[in-house]
Amino acid sequence: MKTKTLALTIIISILCLTSCSGVSKNTTDNDMTVMAGMTDNNEVEKTLNLGKFSGIKSEVSLDIHYTQGSKRSVRISARQDVIDQTDISVMDGVLVLKKKNDDPEYKNNNEKNKITMYLTAPDINSLENSGIMGFYTGTFNSDGLLIRNKGILNLKTQDIHANGANGMQIHNSGKLNADVPTINTTLMLVDNNGIMSLNNSDIKGGSLTIDNSGKIDLSANVEGSSAKLKNSGISRMEGSLALTGDYDCTNSGKLTIEGGVKGATAELKNSGIYKMEGSFSLTDAYTYTNSGRSDITGNVTARTISMKNSGIDDKHGALKADQLTMRTNGRSNYDMSFKGGDAQVNCSGVGNFVMALECRSIEIKSSGRIKVTLSGTADKTTFDGSGVSHIDTSKLNKF
Repeated sequence: MKTKTLALTIIISILCLTSCSGVSKNTTDNDMTVMAGMTDNNEVEKTLNLGKFSGIKSEVSLDIHYTQGSKRSVRISARQDVIDQTDISVMDGVLVLKKKNDDPEYKNNNEKNKITMYLTAPDINSLENSGIMGFYTGTFNSDGLLIRNKGILNLKTQDIHANGANGMQIHNSGKLNADVPTINTTLMLVDNNGIMSLNNSDIKGGSLTIDNSGKIDLSANVEGSSAKLKNSGISRMEGSLALTGDYDCTNSGKLTIEGGVKGATAELKNSGIYKMEGSFSLTDAYTYTNSGRSDITGNVTARTISMKNSGIDDKHGALKADQLTMRTNGRSNYDMSFKGGDAQVNCSGVGNFVMALECRSIEIKSSGRIKVTLSGTADKTTFDGSGVSHIDTSKLNKF
């Protein structure tokens, strides 16, 4: 009888232990309330009860699937050992994910051992990544969005609306790839010294500022007030700019642009390698200064056009302005037309100019080595040369 009683007691104890170790349980981890379960691929799934936050900072491998909503919820899925080695907490309004105790054996540092997070929150205004992050969402609305990336970041959204005073700012020194069809913002600032691509976007709103010393690939059509581009790295930009104000471009690296610019003024300064296929349509001044290597194909319409070259310069296109000024002491190869008011060409370098004219006057001064072929019409022509000049006017003013 004692043996039967002992056996029954053991069986009851085992059943109690089994029921207590089921798939779902309540526990605490890092002062968080946790609901845990097991997924089909043997990953642990946990729902975390965290404090309020509007930013995310991560140094781990993390995929975030974000839904904007009034009720906040955070659910994660990963292997148990990865979760055990990851500290997840809220600090100063920022959700922080980092490895525990700087563990050198930390396994959450690659795509295989990543954490998947399903996040619902009213607002996210900052992303900071020094690990591997994927951020995926539909429509994204915020007063402002600040992105700082030192790791690998893939950003994919349907559209971003950041209409607060700070607009949208990206600081990248890692590798960043963004697929965002529409960006609507009061201002957009990109500071890149890593590798970055922004694909097939329409950027609308205020000012655009890009400062690149790394490698950037930008495919976007821009509508805004102004644009300022500064490149000392490698840049490829494709798309049109429709501005109400000024366009400023400074290049000391390698810059390739495909697309036109509409605006008030444009100032281009090149001391690197610059190639552009696109036209300018301006209401005020166009100013161009080259001391590097430049190859431009496209038309320029402006109130005044000023071009200075002390490097190597190739230009092809049509110019239209009240006043055209060309000053060259480098090597210039220009095949273009000019329609408008007065044109002045001053060459102290080596130049080959093929120009079709429909203008009030043209004045050519040469103290270098210059070859000029003129056609069309000009009411007044003036030629003055102390260098080696060959000026062909056989097709000029032939009525």
